[in-house]
Amino acid sequence: MARRENAIPRGLSHATPLYIAKAEGAVIEDVDGNCFLDFAGGIGCLNVGHRPPTILGAVEDQLKRHLHLCFMVTPYESYVRLAEKLNSLAPGSFPKKTLILTTGAEAVENAVKIARAYTKRPAIICFEDAFHGRTLLTMSLTSKTDPYKAGFGPFASEVYRIPYAYLYRGGNSATAESVAHHLEDAFKRVVAPESVAAVIAEPVLGEGGFVVPPRDYFRAIHKICRKHGILLMADEVQSGIARTGKWFASEHFGIEPDLITTAKSLGGCAPGSKNPRASFHLSKNCVISTARSFTTAKLRSGSRRSRSPSPATSLTRVRQVQRGRPFTTMAQEPHMPTRQAKR
Repeated sequence: MARRENAIPRGLSHATPLYIAKAEGAVIEDVDGNCFLDFAGGIGCLNVGHRPPTILGAVEDQLKRHLHLCFMVTPYESYVRLAEKLNSLAPGSFPKKTLILTTGAEAVENAVKIARAYTKRPAIICFEDAFHGRTLLTMSLTSKTDPYKAGFGPFASEVYRIPYAYLYRGGNSATAESVAHHLEDAFKRVVAPESVAAVIAEPVLGEGGFVVPPRDYFRAIHKICRKHGILLMADEVQSGIARTGKWFASEHFGIEPDLITTAKSLGGCAPGSKNPRASFHLSKNCVISTARSFTTAKLRSGSRRSRSPSPATSLTRVRQVQRGRPFTTMAQEPHMPTRQAKR
């Protein structure tokens, strides 16, 4: 611990004093030989557990082929195969395309770029209690001031915020339609709808308290967006890849988002970065799946955003989730349970 204090900044906090020596399945072992059940999973990154044999095999196989190739310079087949797989899993029967990047935050940033380039509009509407990342733009979209935003302003412009559909705090009279009306109110009081490129929302709030909106809420939001030519962007970095019992939490609400961002368990322990919507170097894979096949010449990708091991391991991870069929609990219900009204 003393070595950590001397070598690592305090801003990189830690939740436990444990130092891990190895991990397998759902069990982690610290340097003193104590074993623990891991309920954190690298913060939602290990839906199939630590070091599953199928993933290790995919990593080993890829290491024998190549480690780093920039897809913009020398493309390779596993990138295309992963994109095809994610396109087939994302909600909607229309053609889709996937962009593989480096981090969940970068996925969100590129989704915003796509929305602005496609609509030729500057504004983005987000929600109270939302979390979208900690880069400058995604921190601007994130709602929580402490510990994420305090001391890091000024933030990006053309970002506007409305209340989320948290009926538990809205009183017994609150409904999906009445809460969705906050979006129409914003058009009257805060920003003109013809200036709004996209509404970005977590289908289920993560850092904001795991809040599940009512079933019809996002359909109402999507209807308003369609009325004004605004894109609906689902940030599924935390909720995607079967964490709610379906591949994407959006499916519980019967919507087909225009843009989806996902990450975390798509990459898991992959030693590179590659995922639909984005990808995370050394730990998480993310993707930007454009549900309506938008095109723009303004997207750019860095040299480390197209590394070879991650597409192969992400594909293996998706197949393992499919074989395991962990689609239980919420998927067995007509809709995810919502919190009861405050008594």
